[in-house]
Amino acid sequence: MPATRLISPAHTTLSLAFLVAVGASCLLMAAFADGFVRLPLGLGGVAFLSAAVAAVIALALPKRRRDLKQSPDGTIVITSPLPLVTTTILAGAALAAGGLLWGATLFIQPSVLDSPRLMFFAVLIGVAALASLPEWWRLCTGRLHRWQVILGPDDFTYRGYKDDVTIPWERIRGAVTQKRMPAGVRVERKGTKPGVVIPITAFRIPAEQFIDEINKRLR
Repeated sequence: MPATRLISPAHTTLSLAFLVAVGASCLLMAAFADGFVRLPLGLGGVAFLSAAVAAVIALALPKRRRDLKQSPDGTIVITSPLPLVTTTILAGAALAAGGLLWGATLFIQPSVLDSPRLMFFAVLIGVAALASLPEWWRLCTGRLHRWQVILGPDDFTYRGYKDDVTIPWERIRGAVTQKRMPAGVRVERKGTKPGVVIPITAFRIPAEQFIDEINKRLR
């Protein structure tokens, strides 16, 4: 049975079109710009095109069922693909560096203030870079995690981005598909505590396989 598509094709197309358009525009302007401004423009292009590659991996590539390796005690560890993690970090690093260099550019080459087009990209990259600073602090302090699901003999663990949650199997009611954002698999707890959402964009296997593996351990 084919995997259920949780992210609409329109959302995927618009996201990729925006990232590619902005990234290509930055690189094109960097190629024809003069002076120090070429550096932040180039880094901005690298940031947005790296984000576009990450979006292709997360949104466009089809999910398919895979054989999951088990440890001797039956533990299964499912991690996000390394190319997704690498391109995401590269995009964030280039964006942060580009934002810093834009600040330097305003002092070294103040003539950029006379160009509305350059100022548009400066504001766009600068705002994005400032927004990413808290995430870099979390990454440096070990509180930003690679997406990972651990199905252990006694409990379920989800680590991803800012979340690190472990729930004993006896406290889990089941797993269901969640189509609203973030789209993925919602692991429902017993009681009043909210469930945990596994974002399907961060993994290579479909939601159905996550649900099957989780519910299998609840029987």
